[in-house]
Amino acid sequence: MTPDPLAPVAPPSLAQRPARRMARLPLGWALLLLAAVAAAVAGVLAIGLAEVL
Repeated sequence: MTPDPLAPVAPPSLAQRPARRMARLPLGWALLLLAAVAAAVAGVLAIGLAEVL
């Protein structure tokens, strides 16, 4: 019973919706999101280093 390889593929219209949303996102929100992700990664790395040392 092998799964159908065509089953999980989404239509192109559904695949393009997130890209369009990201393109419409203002630069300020994009930078804020990037800063939040960077802060989260830095926090995880700091906790990891604190546990190792």
